[in-house]
Amino acid sequence: MSRIPSHARCVFSGVLFDVFQWEQELFDGSTATFEAVRRLPSVQILATTPDDRVILLREEQPFVGRFVAVPGGRIDRGHTPEETVLRELREELGMAPEGIEPWQTETFGSNIQWTSHDFIARRCRQVGEPERDAGDDEQEGDRAQRPVRASRASPGGISNDSIARRSICSE
Repeated sequence: MSRIPSHARCVFSGVLFDVFQWEQELFDGSTATFEAVRRLPSVQILATTPDDRVILLREEQPFVGRFVAVPGGRIDRGHTPEETVLRELREELGMAPEGIEPWQTETFGSNIQWTSHDFIARRCRQVGEPERDAGDDEQEGDRAQRPVRASRASPGGISNDSIARRSICSE
């Protein structure tokens, strides 16, 4: 995967994306302008309840429809992945974990780069109501993002090894 070179110039900085340009020498000695886009990084959270059930969300978004997902969201500028995990659990579920641990970090793409920080959030407990997003329809808000029936993890709990070996989520 190609990386955005350190001498690249940011020519646009948006809400989610930054666009970079740089001059690069070609094999014949001429130069050309290259571009790449970097998306703000995000977190994805494999959250469990105190009785070791995995929490999934049933979501609905315009132009996408309904789907099942794990909690997560973008890392706002100036924030850490860990801060974002705690914020997303509070916003999406009204929950706080007993502990969080990084699972893996992956960077996707070539000309459009995006980094996802994946975490395990253990023994999440209800601490309040989920915070309705400004984009939620009042009538549809309860359906737009709500927990799906949690499924039980393996008897030994969730570990990085057990996640890599088998699917632990079901509806």
